[in-house]
Amino acid sequence: MKVLIINDTGNSYHWGCYGTSTAIKESLRFRGINEIATFSCEEGSKIENSPKKSLLVYSKNKLIRRLASHYYSKHLRRELPDLWDSLLKSDCVII
Repeated sequence: MKVLIINDTGNSYHWGCYGTSTAIKESLRFRGINEIATFSCEEGSKIENSPKKSLLVYSKNKLIRRLASHYYSKHLRRELPDLWDSLLKSDCVII
């Protein structure tokens, strides 16, 4: 099984952030999961998070929801290709 951890803080100097991410990874390895990809919280700041755009995925209008989903897929493929590739290759994503 391949796992992707988004907002990984394992490289943080703050002991709580470091400890939390390290504990998650150790727990996964203990359960036999050895393929663990990470996307750091620093890299996460590159994700489009405009409130108006992000709320569109919750619209009651099906067309708006589909367009919003398409927008984010296109945005991730273009702006964060490593994250997009990791998402496609992962069996499980932990945020």
